Amino acid sequence: MEYNDDYAICEKTYATLRLYPGTKDPHAVTKLLGIQPTFTQRLGDPLSSRRQARINGWFLKTEHLIDSLDSRRHIDWLLDQVEPITDRFFALRQAGCKADISCFWQSLSGHGGPTISPQQSRRLAELNLELWFDVYLGGSEEVDNATPFKIVG
Repeated sequence: MEYNDDYAICEKTYATLRLYPGTKDPHAVTKLLGIQPTFTQRLGDPLSSRRQARINGWFLKTEHLIDSLDSRRHIDWLLDQVEPITDRFFALRQAGCKADISCFWQSLSGHGGPTISPQQSRRLAELNLELWFDVYLGGSEEVDNATPFKIVG
């Protein structure tokens, strides 16, 4: 698979590995996995002046880390982080931790979309990870027109 880092129809993309560990503290997830998250949230943490976190969360995000307009590169990077620690990742999942990969994808001109390779589908399935896209069509002026969808591996 060849990446297309200058994907002409994409304005912006990044991916986030999202772990929701139930009552387990997000810092315990960091310790168990040995991976530093981009950010965490604890139940009750302020998210904005009007909102609080309703659940514990641990997040590893490729935004500002991977310089590519090809979502496949972002997804592969996240999978590359998890696969070497599959045993610890599955231990978290067996303890009730929910996990998925969320991919932000913004169209430059209002058409097109991301691509997933068969190899990525296999890797996602082996980790029992859902992948879903938060897609924005119409360029940066119209990011309110989201069309989210899920791909289940």
